Amino acid sequence: MRRETAAPDALLLTGPLGAGKTTLLERSLLPALAGRRVAVLVNDAGPVPFDSLLLSDTPIPILGVAGGCFCCRAGGRLLEALAEIRDRLAPDLVVLEGSGLSPPGPLARALQEEGYRLLGTIAVIAAAGLERALRDPLVRAQLAASGLVVLTGADRLDRAAFEKARSALQRLARAPVLPAFEGVVRGPVAVLLAPGTAGAPSGSGVLHAGVRSATLRLAGLPRRAELCAWLARAPKRVLRVKGIVQCAEHCAPLALNHALGETDLRPVAAASEWSELWVAHTDEEPRAWFARLPRGCAPDDWQELEATLAPLGEVDARTDAAFADGRRTDPLEAAQLLLDRLAAATRPVLVTSAARRAETAARWRGAIAEIAVVPDARARTIDALVARLSGDVLLFAGLPDALAERAAARRADLCALHLAQRFALPGPSVSLRIDPEREATLAALARRERPRSDPVVSAADEPRQSQAQDRKEKEEHDPNTLARQER
Repeated sequence: MRRETAAPDALLLTGPLGAGKTTLLERSLLPALAGRRVAVLVNDAGPVPFDSLLLSDTPIPILGVAGGCFCCRAGGRLLEALAEIRDRLAPDLVVLEGSGLSPPGPLARALQEEGYRLLGTIAVIAAAGLERALRDPLVRAQLAASGLVVLTGADRLDRAAFEKARSALQRLARAPVLPAFEGVVRGPVAVLLAPGTAGAPSGSGVLHAGVRSATLRLAGLPRRAELCAWLARAPKRVLRVKGIVQCAEHCAPLALNHALGETDLRPVAAASEWSELWVAHTDEEPRAWFARLPRGCAPDDWQELEATLAPLGEVDARTDAAFADGRRTDPLEAAQLLLDRLAAATRPVLVTSAARRAETAARWRGAIAEIAVVPDARARTIDALVARLSGDVLLFAGLPDALAERAAARRADLCALHLAQRFALPGPSVSLRIDPEREATLAALARRERPRSDPVVSAADEPRQSQAQDRKEKEEHDPNTLARQER
């Protein structure tokens, strides 16, 4: 039974894929709502709640529903989420951000059915590709239902082009048009929050029948530049690419957002899955482009990666940077902790790469009980190897820091010690960035504290297994076997 409470207000945020709805919400709407009891409900048509991840650092409750747009596949989950927000959070105001594939009519009806008072609808549309967007019946329906239009990327237009765009939008929306750049509205933000910012949206949810989608799985860790170059070659019929990815140069997972020919990559909190991309497109599937998806760095390339960006997240790239139990610490303290925890272990395991196997194994021989070799950078190889390790301490050396971080997170039940190549990480029990000479000193000290023994080598690159993986890898990148979900 629904409890009797004052009807919460609601704002509906609509607009096509890649228009900048989430950025507007993050940079203009939420700051303007500071001090109010607000909740946000975000819909992602793709399999990962991408937009809610981008907003996860805000103090406002953010709920995400993924795996279909609200107007059709996720309609039942929309009603459930609205009921949960109303009854559990009891906000003054809810901002509902629909998928770029959602017409506003079903969303407005859902809000009303669940006892919300719709203040209005804000349509967000990008200046780039505006003429093509305005030919889309769905975009026209989104504009017709709005009481206010925000034109993002407006300061890339000269005055004549802006006035032309505003006139075209006002003919469809019959509403004021505010310019915005990078999500910041150039105008009175209070207008965005005023009651009556809309007509009554209507219409069905069948307007996006011509939009299809596909899910692509990344096999390994691509270089950032390779991934961006692949996205830049996307055919015009590709409307949107979204996902959580891990690039070989960085430790933090990156939220990837590609639309209208532009790519945005930004660090996000660790995600459970960072190897899938959701692609929305029209017309036939761009199979040739899918087949050119970067496969990831080979192990021999790991040593050649350059730090193209400043460290992301809480990692530290300074010489002798160190973390212990999640806090920054003195490198001497970290080194001592590493030795103490290695000495206390009954079966310490060294995890290293095939490219560094001989060098690293020789250095730590006698200080560890087993050597586990990661033969390649594919996510499934790393996960499978780490899952079957049976030691009580894992020492990561000679691995790219991004892989060490992933492996440590996968075996959170074990003590993880990390000798960093470029970035000290807060995730492992101890993480220390040292040069090879100091690593050799640490290894010599560790040998003194343990009975000398020859370690068991657990190589994951047996020929038969590797060949089977390669065959499966080729199948995954064959356009005919790419996982896809047609709408």
